[in-house]
Amino acid sequence: MNEDTLIKILRPEINQKCCEIRNERQEKRMNKIFIFLCIMTVILPPILVFNGFGIMPLFIIVIIFSISLLVLLPVILNQKKGTEHESIRPDNLRMEL
Repeated sequence: MNEDTLIKILRPEINQKCCEIRNERQEKRMNKIFIFLCIMTVILPPILVFNGFGIMPLFIIVIIFSISLLVLLPVILNQKKGTEHESIRPDNLRMEL
């Protein structure tokens, strides 16, 4: 019986920690993708030009990527973290008439 009450008491903290771990993993994954895309943006154009592709289409692609980055940067930076959530428990719910 004591173990059950302990689990019930610690359940919100366990859920919060799980959310934090998920968010950290997602953040690491997004950082790796960002670094990969930055490296590809630097390496890919010279390879394409060396192989005979025109440079003007590459400039258009870079401009489109730059505009999309500028538009999406505030959204990326203002993401809520998992530590800011409040779990819904029956004692938190109140009905007001």
